[in-house]
Amino acid sequence: MDEKISDAIGAHFNDYRQRLQNGATRLGFKVAFNPPAVQQKLGLPHSLVAGLTTATREMQREHALEGSAAPALEAEVCVRLGGPIAPSDAPSTVLASVAAVAPAIEVVDYDRPLDQLTDVIREGVYHRAVAFGPEREPDGEPSLAGMRARITHNRECVADVDAEEATGHLPDLLLHIARVLEPFDLRLEAGDRLILGSMHSPALVAPGDRFALELSGVGNLELAFR
Repeated sequence: MDEKISDAIGAHFNDYRQRLQNGATRLGFKVAFNPPAVQQKLGLPHSLVAGLTTATREMQREHALEGSAAPALEAEVCVRLGGPIAPSDAPSTVLASVAAVAPAIEVVDYDRPLDQLTDVIREGVYHRAVAFGPEREPDGEPSLAGMRARITHNRECVADVDAEEATGHLPDLLLHIARVLEPFDLRLEAGDRLILGSMHSPALVAPGDRFALELSGVGNLELAFR
């Protein structure tokens, strides 16, 4: 990995730990830049991971865009952990740690150009807010295979995809997060919520817009903007 990118990741997680020590409440982690074509373009060896706190959890079903530069939306799968995950865990152990799956919408703000990638990484990879829909506990071994993700923007369908094809194989994803965190003395813990990366091209948003994600067999989430 490029030394500047590695340093930026380390600076992000140092800041994340400091915020937690100063009283912020841990929420979990996000996956960013998951499409291989994007990673290749940016010179990344793999998708990135960034820390989340409850300060950016959107508890309402309306989000205020005031103060954003270029806001956009990403429909994602959220996994809530019921137990810890270590980088060396077997896939069966990883899946047994999944307590629930839910739809999620991340609000990002493209407030920096990608030629400032190290600053983008330090600041949490454009993260602005995240909202979660209803959770569903797995019936047997959890899997994203065959789960349809239908995404609408202002009632118009912008994507209808298989969640696993768009996101990745669930145990591989969770182990990837655990391995990225390990060098920075962070671990996946029970209670963590993990958003696993955008399942579509991010959609630019303006006041008055509505954005929704339906995960088949799980539930729906809609977010309005002002």
